[in-house]
Amino acid sequence: MEAVKLKILLPHDKLNFQHILKSIYVGNLTALLTPKRLGNFIGRKWFIKEKSDHIISATLCGNIIQLFTTILIALISFIYLLNNQMKYLEIFNTNLYLFVFIYGFASLILCYLIFNNKWHQLFKNINFSKFSFRYLKNLSNIRRLNTLGVSILRYLIFILQYYFLFIGFEIPITILATTIMVGLLFGFVTFIPSLAPGNLGTREAISIILLGGSIVGIQFSIISFIVWFINVAISSLIGGLIILKTSRK
Repeated sequence: MEAVKLKILLPHDKLNFQHILKSIYVGNLTALLTPKRLGNFIGRKWFIKEKSDHIISATLCGNIIQLFTTILIALISFIYLLNNQMKYLEIFNTNLYLFVFIYGFASLILCYLIFNNKWHQLFKNINFSKFSFRYLKNLSNIRRLNTLGVSILRYLIFILQYYFLFIGFEIPITILATTIMVGLLFGFVTFIPSLAPGNLGTREAISIILLGGSIVGIQFSIISFIVWFINVAISSLIGGLIILKTSRK
């Protein structure tokens, strides 16, 4: 899905999809070595050297849209919990209205950044970011919406991974409950600073806290680690193998 997003955000660069896919894996490796996986553009820029400036811009835009998706689904999860009690979240009695306000405000800000080009003018005189924001300004709203759609699909894949793992652990849970729990988990993790590779440990700890240290909470933590291993560790390993293969040529 990340490769599809990058392809959409590089409309004028005739890059081979396989080449883009390899850059994603390499980017996952560099992201693993940086806080909050912010270094994904480093590997992508290194692998696609001929379009390095566009890669940074497209990655920035893709990251903002993915962040918007995460915050939006977290917001929907909090709104749902306002009027609905969930089996595994009965201890979750924090002030939900405060979270609805925070995540709602963040969603509005991110929506403005994605679909309004006027704020780019604030950076027009900054040489470091000039090319980046000029490139983003030329992206059509249709492409931004398409990227948002792919970001949502990417998020749904994570939800399905959690859901099937819940079934594997014989935890009786619906797909709706899984969506709410993953929405809360990803929403909290987004704002928690972490220096661990690929946020390792943060998601697992929040999984336990959300469910009050119950048996299900511990299982949720193990499931979160498995999802991390599949999507972060394995993809980073593939990125490392790609670098080795490229370096030998």
